[in-house]
Amino acid sequence: MKDSGLVSIIIPTYNRAHLLGETLDSVLAQTYPNWECIVVDDGSTDNTKNLVQAYAAEDHRIHYYKRPKHKLKGAPGCRNFGFIVSKGDFINFFDSDDLMHVDFLSHKLNVFDLESYDFVIARTAGFTVDRSQLTDRYEGYYRFQNYQITQENYVMQNINWLTPDGLYKRQLFSKDPFNEYLQSGQEYNFITGVLVKTNRGFFIDEVLTFRRIHENSIKGSLKPRTTLYFTNKYRLFSQTLSDFYPKLNVQSKKYLIYQSMHFSYELAAMKRYPTELLRFIKNSSNTIGPKKMGYFILGLFLVFFFNKGFKLFKMAQPKL
Repeated sequence: MKDSGLVSIIIPTYNRAHLLGETLDSVLAQTYPNWECIVVDDGSTDNTKNLVQAYAAEDHRIHYYKRPKHKLKGAPGCRNFGFIVSKGDFINFFDSDDLMHVDFLSHKLNVFDLESYDFVIARTAGFTVDRSQLTDRYEGYYRFQNYQITQENYVMQNINWLTPDGLYKRQLFSKDPFNEYLQSGQEYNFITGVLVKTNRGFFIDEVLTFRRIHENSIKGSLKPRTTLYFTNKYRLFSQTLSDFYPKLNVQSKKYLIYQSMHFSYELAAMKRYPTELLRFIKNSSNTIGPKKMGYFILGLFLVFFFNKGFKLFKMAQPKL
């Protein structure tokens, strides 16, 4: 098998000792051997440290780290620290309760060997008990037969993929790949950050990741319409607009502005003030113009104080 270079597999974890061993076994089973697996512990109180160190003692390619205090708690901070200490030519972020196909790395690397791509994507399928019982939970994500891999197609969610699906050239990341300040939706922000740099990606129509569907993941997908839900949604779209504004094309900007406006109105109706609103207004005005922005500000004011003005949202929203 051709050696395509070192692959860094970066896995954040928190109290998953009962599942992490199976994940590491799937890494050890890879047919491509030139990898390092960096497990970053987010402050687990179970047996995570002893488990990973036992694996590391048996195979020098596995490394255990604790998230340092200067990194924010959460998977993004762990992933960013994992990237800092990694040495790979390629980066693949993974989750501590998921499993890899034995050819998870080799099939992706084969594409890099044939063409000069910057990243390669494969499919994920869900499972509940074991990999013989796969679900179609993520079937709607991979619509690459209808849409090309472009910035706007991803931002507008015509196409989608999950964090473990992508194998990326290291050179795509000059600093922390993940926004540590977002409470949810970091994956969307991360992939948008990739696509403002390059659309030279290739999709392999194969299931190479098996995502475990358990109680926590089911609860996380329910997403009740609470103040926190709307706050996180607003922050995700407005922060993504801010993070990549100079490199976003007009269609992507309009979509992010539209979504930010929508969720800011939802917050205003709940008597919650959208955070960093001045920055959002500044970033958006150049794209949609002062007239539409005026409608937005007036409507937001009326909704917040009088629960009126929702019609102004239609007058303010950009045409997609």
